[in-house]
Amino acid sequence: MADGAVDENYTMLDYMQMARLYYNLGELSNNLFGENDNPHYKKAIHYLEKGGIDLSMNKWLELISLRTIE
Repeated sequence: MADGAVDENYTMLDYMQMARLYYNLGELSNNLFGENDNPHYKKAIHYLEKGGIDLSMNKWLELISLRTIE
């Protein structure tokens, strides 16, 4: 996130949306190829969940609604 912070057009919300996209790509990859074929996505998902980061659709909609208010 620090690398992309140089681009003034991106907001924290944009980075959170990109993280959510990668999270869901990881879940899709796990569903398609199985857990043994994709250890990197499995680890990423595990650590996100362990850290208490909420990347659910409800949270995403909440963040989008906050952005439209700005």
